[in-house]
Amino acid sequence: MSKKPVAGFTAVVIALLMMLGGRTPALADIPATGGFASPYFQADYIQDLTEYSAGIVNPALLYRVNQYRLEFGLYRWKFSGAVLTDLGYQQVSVLAPLGLRHTVGLTVLGLGGTTPNVDLESHSLAEDSTSESRYGDMWFVGHYGMRLFPWLALGTNLKFMRQNQFSIEKAFGWGLDFGVYANPINHYRWGDLGFSLNFQDVKPVKLTWKHDSEGEKLADSSAIEQLMTTRLRAGMRYSGMNDRIVFSFEYVLDNFMDAFWESVFSLEEGEILNQAKDIKNNLDRVGRYGAHLKYEFIPQIWVKAGWANNNIPYVGFNLNLIYPLPEMVNFAKFDFHVGYSVNEPERGLTTMFKLASDFGPTREQRMSRGLYEKLTLEPRNEYNKAMRLYMAQKYWDAAFAFGNLISVYPNFHLNDKATFLMGNCYRELYLNDIAREIYKEALAEYSTSEQRPNFLYGLMDLDYKENKHEDALKNHAFINNLYPESDARAEADYLAGQIHFQRKNYNAAEQLFNQIQPGDEPYLFSQYTLSIINTENKKVKAAIRNLETIVADTSGASDILLLQDAANNKLGQLYFEQVDLRKAVEAFKRVPEGSGFGDDALLGTAWSWIKVNRPELCLKEIARLIAAHSESPHIAEAYLLRGYALMLQPEHKAAIEALEKSLELAKRDLADEEDLKAEKREYEQFERIFAPTAQQIKKNALRKPTDKLLAERPELKREYERFAQKNRALFDFKVLVEDNEKFFRRKEQILLDAEYALAKATKMVGSAQEEKLIDRERKKQQELDEKIRKLEQELQGVDE
Repeated sequence: MSKKPVAGFTAVVIALLMMLGGRTPALADIPATGGFASPYFQADYIQDLTEYSAGIVNPALLYRVNQYRLEFGLYRWKFSGAVLTDLGYQQVSVLAPLGLRHTVGLTVLGLGGTTPNVDLESHSLAEDSTSESRYGDMWFVGHYGMRLFPWLALGTNLKFMRQNQFSIEKAFGWGLDFGVYANPINHYRWGDLGFSLNFQDVKPVKLTWKHDSEGEKLADSSAIEQLMTTRLRAGMRYSGMNDRIVFSFEYVLDNFMDAFWESVFSLEEGEILNQAKDIKNNLDRVGRYGAHLKYEFIPQIWVKAGWANNNIPYVGFNLNLIYPLPEMVNFAKFDFHVGYSVNEPERGLTTMFKLASDFGPTREQRMSRGLYEKLTLEPRNEYNKAMRLYMAQKYWDAAFAFGNLISVYPNFHLNDKATFLMGNCYRELYLNDIAREIYKEALAEYSTSEQRPNFLYGLMDLDYKENKHEDALKNHAFINNLYPESDARAEADYLAGQIHFQRKNYNAAEQLFNQIQPGDEPYLFSQYTLSIINTENKKVKAAIRNLETIVADTSGASDILLLQDAANNKLGQLYFEQVDLRKAVEAFKRVPEGSGFGDDALLGTAWSWIKVNRPELCLKEIARLIAAHSESPHIAEAYLLRGYALMLQPEHKAAIEALEKSLELAKRDLADEEDLKAEKREYEQFERIFAPTAQQIKKNALRKPTDKLLAERPELKREYERFAQKNRALFDFKVLVEDNEKFFRRKEQILLDAEYALAKATKMVGSAQEEKLIDRERKKQQELDEKIRKLEQELQGVDE
C-alpha cells in the first residue's frame, strides 16, 4: 500500500486531535492545546473585534447590529497541490436586532468528515481495512446582546454541542459565555474607542464518554469526562477618520480559571484520564494575542491585514455592495483573506471566505414604525372605528369607542376632536348633562386646541334646545369674537339667527343669516327661515328665491331632503296665494306622499283643484290624504274640502255627511301646550332619577375598558333604553302638539265654514224635496182634473 494516504491520514488525525483538544485513553500522551473547542472559539479566523457582528468573540458587541444579518463563513487550511482541502470549519449566523437596545442571534458551527479506520497504537491503516469512521463537532450558539448604557453593553452566549468521536460514540453538552463591552469614547472628531472582555465557557461544556477507542463500554467509574476550558478574551477596538480605519487588539488566555475548575470538579491526579500523571499538564494557562487592521480604500472596498492569535499573519480585502429594496438600504459583503501558519507549517496557507448581508429595516425604522403604530396608527384605527360608528349614527357605541380612544391613547393628536364628537354623541342621545360636562371639561383641558369653537358651539346648541337663549347668545358672542374664522362660526350664526327669529327680531336674524355663505352646513336651513322672514315682510319674490335655492340642491342628504319637502310645501302655498295654481300644484306634487309634509301638500293640491272647479280631482287628493294621514290635524279641513267638492258635483246628501264629519273632528279635544307642559314635568322628574346612571355611563366610557367595565355596559344600556323611550315619547308628543297648532290656528275658521256649508247644503236639499212634493201634488191634481173632465163628458152624453 502506498504510504502517501497513510501520511495524509496521519496529518488529518493529528490536526483533528489538535482541534478537539480532547483525549481517548489511548491518546493521553498528546498534549492539550487549551480545550477541545479552541480552533474556533479561541481563534479569530472568521470573527474579530473589528466587526460588531462577531458574537463568538464577544456577544456584547452585537448591540450595534442595526439590521437583520445573514452570514456564512468558511475557513480552510492546507492545500493539496492547487486544491484546498476540507481541513477547517464553517459557520452560519443569523442576527436580529430587537428594539433599540437588544440583539438576538444564532450561530451554527460545524466541522467533520470521514476517515478510514486506523490502528491507534501504530497510527497505520490495517491492510484489509476498508471501513470508515465519522468524526465531527456541531455547535449551536444562541446570542444575546444588550446595551445597558450608551457606553456599556452586556452579552451572553448559550452553547450546545454535539460531538461524534470516530463513530464510536456521540456526546452532548452545553456551556455559557458572558461578555462586556465598554465604549468610553465615541466622538466624531476623536474617534470610537472600546474595550472588550469575554469570559468564554464561564460554565464549561462537559462531555462524558462511556466507550473506549475500540468501542467497548467502560464501567461508570472509568467513564471519561471531557471538559471545555474557561477562556478569557480581553481586547481593545478603535476606529477613526470617520470610521474609515479600524484597528483591534486582543489577548486570549486559556485555562485562566484552572484552579477554580479543579476545585469545583475535584480533579485529582489520574482521576479522569486514568493515567499516572499530573492533571495540571492539561490545564496549563496558554496566552495568545492577535491584531487586526482594515482601511476603507474606497467606500466599496476595504483592505485589511492582521495577525491571527494562532500566529497566522494574513492579508485580504472586503467588498461592500448596496442592493435596493423598497424603503430599505441593504448591504452585501464579501470578505476574503489568505494567511500562512508560522508556528504550524503543516497547515501551510490558510484561507477565509465570508459572505454576509444586512437587510431589512434598521432599528430606528422598526422603532419609528412601532412608535408610529402605537402613537398614530393604532389610535388612528381606533379613531376611524369610532368615526364609522358615528357616521352610521350608532351614537351609543360611538361614544364608548371615542372614550376608549381617549383613555387608552391619552396623547393621540386627535383626542380633542374625539372629545368633541363624543360630546356630540351624548347630545344626539339627549344626555344633555353629560354632553355639557364633556364640552366644559374639554375647554379646560385643551386650552390651545382648534376644537375650542366647536366645544363652545356644542354648549350653545344645548342652551338653544333647552331654551336658555341668553346663555346661547353669550356663547355665540365668544365664537364670533374669538374664533371668527372657525368652521363653527356659520352654525353658531344660524342658531343665533333662529333665536332672534323666534323673538320676532327679524332685522338681526336676517343679518346673521346673510352672513352664512353657500357651502356652509346651515346655509340651506338659513334660506328657509329667510323665506319666512321675507314672507312676513311681504317680499314674496325674495321668499320664492330662497325656497328655490333649497329645492335646487342635489346633495341628497336625508336632512336636506326633508328640508326640500318643507320648501316645496311652502313654495306651493306662496304660489297658491299668488293664484298661480299650476306652479302651486307642481310644487305640492314634488312632496312625497309619505313625507312629514305630505298631508300639507295633499291638502294644498286639493284646494288648488277646487279653485279651478275640478271637484273630481279634488276628491282624489282628499281620499289620498285621509288614507295616508288619518291622524293628521288637517283631517277636519280635508272633510270640509270634500263637502265643498261634493256640493259642486252636486251631491248634497253626501256633502252633508262630509261636512258633519268635519264639524265632529273640528270639535274634538287635541293635545295642546298645557298638555305638553305636563309631559315635560313628568319627564324632568324621570330625568333627575336617571342622572346618577348618566354619570356612570360617562365614567365607564372614559376609563380603560377592563373586563369589569365591559360587563357593566349591557345593564347601563338597558337603563338608557328606558330613558330613551321616555325621551322619544316626549319628542313625539311635542311634534304632535306642534302639528296640532296648525289646526288650532284654523279651527274657528273651519267650524264657521263647515257650519255655513252644512246649512247651505241642507237648505238646498230641503228646497229640492219641496219642489218634488209640489210636482207630485200638481200631477195628482192634473190627474184628478182629467178624471173630472172625463166624467163630465160622460155625464153630458147621458143627458143628451
